[in-house]
Amino acid sequence: MNKLRKNQVVHKDWRVKSEGYFDKRRQVMDIIYKARRIYRDAPRVEVKIMTKEGGLAWLGQNIIAIGEDVADEALVHVVLHELCHTWFRLEHNENCLLMKAQYYGTEVADKAWERFEEIVKDKA
Repeated sequence: MNKLRKNQVVHKDWRVKSEGYFDKRRQVMDIIYKARRIYRDAPRVEVKIMTKEGGLAWLGQNIIAIGEDVADEALVHVVLHELCHTWFRLEHNENCLLMKAQYYGTEVADKAWERFEEIVKDKA
């Protein structure tokens, strides 16, 4: 697996991050473990921390990259959003709370979990 390496350019000037990597990765993995309890058939996901805020995912490739500055409720939203890209191959949809192209800061983590559960029921 391990397709992304430390200091590899991910997109333009965004790089896979190494400082503070394990703390942020642990937070992301906690969200993924909770998501896997909801979607039991979920494949393994490679997680990388990058220097850009936000997240990246490759459709159907089970790789996500999360920005080092994403925290708290935004982190839950961004991780679930990227998991939907990789696990379900969902595109951006401005009518869906979880799959909007931008995170506006008004979304609540509980609502993101609810929407994720609805997506799992629809797709699984």
